[in-house]
Amino acid sequence: AIPVILALLEDHSMDLTGWAVACVLFNIIGCREGADIAIKAGACAPLVRLLAAGIPAATQEAAAGALNRLAMYAEDTQAMMDAGAVPALLRVLGPHGACPDVQRWASLVLNNLLHYHPSSKSHMIAVGAIPLLVQLLRPETARPIYI
Repeated sequence: AIPVILALLEDHSMDLTGWAVACVLFNIIGCREGADIAIKAGACAPLVRLLAAGIPAATQEAAAGALNRLAMYAEDTQAMMDAGAVPALLRVLGPHGACPDVQRWASLVLNNLLHYHPSSKSHMIAVGAIPLLVQLLRPETARPIYI
């Protein structure tokens, strides 16, 4: 069922379909089995594409939430790295990033990747994540992200 759901995103990522698909994936990825099935079906790249600028905030939020569940439950998150999840999440967190709700989810994804998958640290260093993450912690540059 997941490949059929993902196919809906090919032409409809900017409309209500993108939001609905991201919400369905969020619900499917509620356990390790669902996360592993979603990754094997290729869910990472379409979810990362939904984080792009110009995509409605509600769709971005649902996509980031689904990515967060993948970070929490998937046994192997290399597909997230290969799909460019970390750079996309960093763009969301950047100075011209998304709305606070999307930023909250993006920060949770990065946190959970680091917490549940320590091997992701080297990838985050390689893509330059550390300076932005440190900047988010500094009082003078921090933006409130409510969890």
